[in-house]
Amino acid sequence: MTLLPMSEQHTTGRKPGGRPTAAQAIAIRSKIVAAAAAVLARNGYQNSSLEAIAMEAGVAKRTIYSRFDSKERLFMAVVVDESRKIAHAFNALPASRGAAEQLEHLGLYLLKSLLSDCMIAIVRLVAAECLRLPATSRIAESGLDYLVTLVEVPLQRIAMDPLNADELRWAAMAFVTLVAEPATRLALANVPPGPESAQRQHVRWSVRLFLKGYATSPSTLSPAAS
Repeated sequence: MTLLPMSEQHTTGRKPGGRPTAAQAIAIRSKIVAAAAAVLARNGYQNSSLEAIAMEAGVAKRTIYSRFDSKERLFMAVVVDESRKIAHAFNALPASRGAAEQLEHLGLYLLKSLLSDCMIAIVRLVAAECLRLPATSRIAESGLDYLVTLVEVPLQRIAMDPLNADELRWAAMAFVTLVAEPATRLALANVPPGPESAQRQHVRWSVRLFLKGYATSPSTLSPAAS
């Protein structure tokens, strides 16, 4: 009988050969994805093996294969999980705030999330590998699409008038692009984002520019008249 690594036995709280509970299965998956993020950031996509990720997570390689059948799917899980972390606060925006204040709250949370070590590592990894390994670019694009979709929800709620699908998509993409600029510079040029006061000022100006370009007034997100 094949024994689980001691760290995996400790993590799951089960005896070798036993089936984990739903909570334990979630914990194991989270541990694998976190280990994958660390190994990918450290070694790059090409030089990261499932064996190394298993060692980092303290689990058997078969434990990874039972959940992810390839490194590509595991990288996708890293990108999606990081994007989902950003989603948690999006639906907590107080409805009583004005559009500008709500957008500043949303933008600051988004920027701080994009400045996390893991997200910066993902962007750098994709930039380094995308020409040689197109799969990394496709995965990152899927993650960006997911992030933009998340932003659409609060933008639609903030808007005084319902936005059609095209308007909402373009608005969300524009907002993410404006707010994310310090994170993009850090990832691609290693330019520090500055102190929190500078980050807040960047978000404030991004919101002002967004509303001027996309809204007729600070109280609506209707497209500006041409």
